[in-house]
Amino acid sequence: MSDRRNSCDVVLRFDPHRVTHELPGQLFFHNLDAPRIGVSVIIDFESAPVAVPIAKNAVDVEVRELFSSRFDFRKTKTFAKMMRGVQIGDPTIRNGFGLNTEEAIRRYFSHVLKLTDSISRHGLLNRLDPRREPLMAEFDAAAFPTLVTGGADDTGIAIDANGELFRIVGGNHRTAIARELGLRAVPSAIGLVHKTWLNALAGQCRVSAEEALSLAAEKLSVATCDERVETQSTAELQATISSRLAREGIWGTRAYTSLSMPAGTQRISGQATSPQSPAAHRRGETDEDKSLWLMAKAGWPFRRHQYDKAAPLLEAALSHDPTNMQAALQLASSYAGLRQPHKAEDVLNDVLERWPEALAPLRNLARLMENMSRWREAADLWRRAAKVDPDEPNCHFRIATAFLKLNEPLEAVDAARKAVQREPANARTHNLLGLALLRSGDLQNSEAAFRKAAGLDPLYVEPQKHLSVVLNRLNRNGEAISTARKVVSISPQDASAHHILGNILASGGRVVEAETAQRKAIRLDPKLERAHKQLESVRKSMRFSQKAHAAVKRAAEFALGPSPPQSH
Repeated sequence: MSDRRNSCDVVLRFDPHRVTHELPGQLFFHNLDAPRIGVSVIIDFESAPVAVPIAKNAVDVEVRELFSSRFDFRKTKTFAKMMRGVQIGDPTIRNGFGLNTEEAIRRYFSHVLKLTDSISRHGLLNRLDPRREPLMAEFDAAAFPTLVTGGADDTGIAIDANGELFRIVGGNHRTAIARELGLRAVPSAIGLVHKTWLNALAGQCRVSAEEALSLAAEKLSVATCDERVETQSTAELQATISSRLAREGIWGTRAYTSLSMPAGTQRISGQATSPQSPAAHRRGETDEDKSLWLMAKAGWPFRRHQYDKAAPLLEAALSHDPTNMQAALQLASSYAGLRQPHKAEDVLNDVLERWPEALAPLRNLARLMENMSRWREAADLWRRAAKVDPDEPNCHFRIATAFLKLNEPLEAVDAARKAVQREPANARTHNLLGLALLRSGDLQNSEAAFRKAAGLDPLYVEPQKHLSVVLNRLNRNGEAISTARKVVSISPQDASAHHILGNILASGGRVVEAETAQRKAIRLDPKLERAHKQLESVRKSMRFSQKAHAAVKRAAEFALGPSPPQSH
């Protein structure tokens, strides 16, 4: 059932309808130095606090809209949003490139249409070797070189401590298209495996970790030999895609690959220009050509977080064309990755001098200020961004976060309410509103916000942790304890969850149970200072309680007088 890409890399086949949540890519990229089996990173990690529904992923939404519109991408909300990004200087990022012109957006959607057509004809094959998918091999290699080369982009599945599957890192388009086409199995590399779970499987089966990983792929793969589910609409679907591509004039691979650099980096100004030959771009006949080509070369190391290699190429790209905003944004990100935030700040300020209302540099500079704990400046920048695009919920979310850091809860409540109005189905937005209300002392409305957040995403435990605190402050200790215990059962490796449970138990006078909870929190996170302080406080209470009990016992004995001698 599992496929091997080489002697170390194992691929399993998962049902895209059953894998419903994904984990952040940082879990993979930030642990590349951890023990690995092939491309699979082997670490202990907690999935529940960070898992988010795949249905909310921007690419999944985009693909659903594309199918609903019968592949007329110009009728989708995503296309309108991308065009809005072009107008306000905040290009949508796809596959590491900014779609900063209508032409780039058109070519990007044509890429997705061709990918959909290929999958509907051939099924989903392992992308590491593009020759297994002849149509897309030719297309992808020219359009998005970084997609064909293997490595982290091919790792799409994580296995957590309970043996549950999550999507991670790559394959967003492929899994979304597979789901819409009704495919039953998607081949994917195992990118992340819970170390304890894998060791337990190896011990149970008495095999090595490498063999256990292969067994895991066999065990967890979909029990079917046919990846494709043929439907009566397949031929109609292919005809519709072909017709749409023909209307766009980009059906032939030759039409799409006329540029030798990634098409998403092309910037078109004024009248549409006839495409130049690849040789002309490689020679770099203009400064703009040279800048675009250098930025394309920087794309590979930049996406692999190899900022020391990307930065010199991006610096050269900017020297040829100082108006190349995308190169400037990537250079600022490279400086930040190299821990040179002041250089990144200078680059972003230069961009904002040219384009004061460009949303992308405003947002990037605001995030940089957040990383430097300059919260007042971050709040001001996010407010500027919100004026450019008032309907963007993330701007208001970040404003609220900054004001919470500045201990200004009323300002945070106002911003969080605006975020909730713009994104009412986002659990994290309701959780932030609950936190702001809690800080402002409005416990009743805070409880309502946390309950709403928990209902929207039951696997997101943060609102449930905060809810237990609110219930305890409302003197509903029993409800608070049951809520805190529920959080611990969902996320048993979460140190803060055990710490909160210990606090609530201590406030109810259950100091022995509180001590156990705090000791558990410290075992999970020895650096959790709050748990150390609370544990010491609980132990003082226990010692005081023991002394008080002994004193009461001695007083009772004194009041009763000496015991009469027992008769024999």
